[in-house]
Amino acid sequence: MTKFLEKHLLFIFPLIFFIFVRYGYQFNGLSGELSHVIFQQNLLGLSEGGTFLGFYPLIGGAIGILFSNETFWLQFISALGFVIAVFATYQLYDVKSKKENLKPYFFVTLTLSPVMLQHGVSILNKMLCLGFLMAAWLFSYRFWKAQKNQDFLLSVVLLTLTLFTNLVVFPLLIVPLYWLLKTVFTKKTLYSYFIGSSFFFVLLLGLIGAVLSNFQNVEQITEWRISNFFSLNKSTTFGEQVSVIPNAFFGLYSIFHPIYFLLGIVLVFFIKPQKDLKKRWYLWVTIAIYLFFIAGLPYQNPRLLLFIIPFVCMAFTAAFGRFYKLIKKQLKLHMVFTIILVFTQLGLFTFHFSEEFKRGKLEQQLAIYIEGFPQKNIYASGMQKGLMSYVNNKSSIDFTRKEFTNFQRNSLVVANENDILNYDTSSFVFKNWSLMNNNYELRKIKKFQYGWALFELR
Repeated sequence: MTKFLEKHLLFIFPLIFFIFVRYGYQFNGLSGELSHVIFQQNLLGLSEGGTFLGFYPLIGGAIGILFSNETFWLQFISALGFVIAVFATYQLYDVKSKKENLKPYFFVTLTLSPVMLQHGVSILNKMLCLGFLMAAWLFSYRFWKAQKNQDFLLSVVLLTLTLFTNLVVFPLLIVPLYWLLKTVFTKKTLYSYFIGSSFFFVLLLGLIGAVLSNFQNVEQITEWRISNFFSLNKSTTFGEQVSVIPNAFFGLYSIFHPIYFLLGIVLVFFIKPQKDLKKRWYLWVTIAIYLFFIAGLPYQNPRLLLFIIPFVCMAFTAAFGRFYKLIKKQLKLHMVFTIILVFTQLGLFTFHFSEEFKRGKLEQQLAIYIEGFPQKNIYASGMQKGLMSYVNNKSSIDFTRKEFTNFQRNSLVVANENDILNYDTSSFVFKNWSLMNNNYELRKIKKFQYGWALFELR
């Protein structure tokens, strides 16, 4: 048993951790608006507003109907995507000698990354998408090296699944596409040209269709601008977005922030540019392309940095080898150092995940309390979908997405006043909150944790 865990812990830990969090902490994966949107959508993968949310809710919904307990299966799919992502990343690094020695590195930096652990237990499409993405990279790389037809076919399927699970990762598909198309066309056979052209046409058609349809994230992607790189105030379809740092530097969190990559701020000093960049050029090119892409988006979404973590881990593997050699041979502290890293990662996860965990519990508490009120109409800021998952026979309306001219009296309002007042005055939520206070009477019924409160609108 000990040998089995030592050999496979890198890959099975995500499943063990999922079981521990679900049943030990009683966390059902629902926390935040997007997780509830995914949970509530129908089998066509469409949200209430008709937005296509990709394959993740489609698969989870189908399994949930067959076996019941949909939240369990949606969480399980995230954990399974986590396993696939770690396994594919480890195989992709392609170390032919002493590969076993790299398992502790990938376990500590990738499997135990707080952001990876968080998404591995959450009902979000990110981790399944990452699993598809890294598997697509793996088989594209193998086709580039060995030109096996089965690798090509698997690459096509996985690239398509990746694209239609989360459209925002399309910049990370550029290198695999390059490998596939270059390999196919260098064969110089009519069959190869036909396969390559058909493959490219299908993906291009799918991408165009996604952009033209109401696909999740399309609206934000189409607002990509160079001017967003250094602007702190950005105008979007949801109002003004105010950032602490420019987008151009936001992406660097994936390398230097410990909740993404714990050792980045240290390992950067052990990089040998001429050697590391030349040997693994495709990793550094991919990181640069993706950071360039997210720098132009009109918002800063920390969850989007998840997709770059495996590439950062692989890119810094050689640097870690040099750093660990120093720790082992000169300081003789390699075992203590490894143990410290493990507990540091778990501690960072606990700290990072606490907000999501508390939010999930708060949503349930609010829903239970609201159930006892006769009012059928609820206005909510950032809590609307969370209430809909638990509250029956009531209508919940989000007042953060558009500007209202009037509100229905004798309604309930769920809001975090402190958060709303921090928004820009031109944002929808601030304008709507001002309208409620100026033209109506807001009576506070009960105050909850973290600044949330329930009001009656008269």
